[in-house]
Amino acid sequence: MAAQPEKSSNPWYKESWAWFLLIPLIASVILSSIMVTTAFKYGDDVITDDYYKKGRLINQSLEQVEHAYEMGVTARIAFDFLTGEVNIVMTKDSGDELPSVLYLYLDHPVDENLDQVLEMKKFAPFNYRADLDRPLKNRWYLRLLPTNIPLALVDPEDLKAQENEAFERWRLNGEVNFAFQTDVKLIGQAPELK
Repeated sequence: MAAQPEKSSNPWYKESWAWFLLIPLIASVILSSIMVTTAFKYGDDVITDDYYKKGRLINQSLEQVEHAYEMGVTARIAFDFLTGEVNIVMTKDSGDELPSVLYLYLDHPVDENLDQVLEMKKFAPFNYRADLDRPLKNRWYLRLLPTNIPLALVDPEDLKAQENEAFERWRLNGEVNFAFQTDVKLIGQAPELK
């Protein structure tokens, strides 16, 4: 007669072979849930729902940069980190008088929570100043506009009206890396040959 294998009197969860099979499964479920949570919490939106509106606004902003070139608008921006203020000296060849308030958008390339909008107030002809909300480090994108219209707040119905006003407004773009400089000059760009 063949010998009968011994039956273990321990329950299944006290057997080492059961944990040898279950530990990789449990670990993969835990790690997968952590990765999915992280992806949803910190993921970037690659596709935007309002792509048509954003595309139209990009074209409008290019027209505004070209308009700044035609008007000869330039800005020298100086950041003083000891006093926490920003000073702008503007020059302009033609067109209407500069407004009493300009808006300087400071966009962080990685974290949108660090973005700032400074309301630059005129204190002398062609001179503007504002105080920084918090210190700046490393690289930033700069946009200088005479009006405060964030792209996210533009209604699609307003696009036609804004397209008509595109040549009445100008826009200067640039970037600065505070590791190497504290002053930057923004100049309008010539239209590209098509």
